[in-house]
Amino acid sequence: MNRSIEFVKSKIINNETNGIQIDGWDDSLILNPIDYYMRFIPDLNIKNGNELFVTMKYDNEKQSKITIIYDPDIDFDYFTMETTTHDGTMLFTLESIKDLLYKLLQLNTMPKDTPIDENNVDDYDYVYTIGDIVLHRDFGIKSINGHNRMAQTDTIILPIKFDCIKQK
Repeated sequence: MNRSIEFVKSKIINNETNGIQIDGWDDSLILNPIDYYMRFIPDLNIKNGNELFVTMKYDNEKQSKITIIYDPDIDFDYFTMETTTHDGTMLFTLESIKDLLYKLLQLNTMPKDTPIDENNVDDYDYVYTIGDIVLHRDFGIKSINGHNRMAQTDTIILPIKFDCIKQK
């Protein structure tokens, strides 16, 4: 079984997912996140087919290096996710995948126990080692804009191992 799905299922079983149900995760789609980074931002600097680098510049002239490494076999720390309910139009799914991946580029996801706050975020460089994107789809009668209709809910999860390195 895919390591990313195993991680997600273990979090669900241990009640660490805010009520996500265990049903159907074995049938989830597995997506390579680097393929989607290249689709959304074609001019990204990708090294060895599995690493990308960006620099976050701050108003105070400081900067942080953000490294994203794709390694689906690593032991993950946590995950980030997006959920969307829609009429089945693939554009909504792609937009949610894009939102999920941009969280890393904008430092909008870190584990809860990270010793970083808004006052010292520019003192560190960041490494996100990520697994596969896990896309779970649930079809049925859903409420969209206050109306019950046939629809789908996508739960999109990205397992992450996070490291922050104090700059010298």
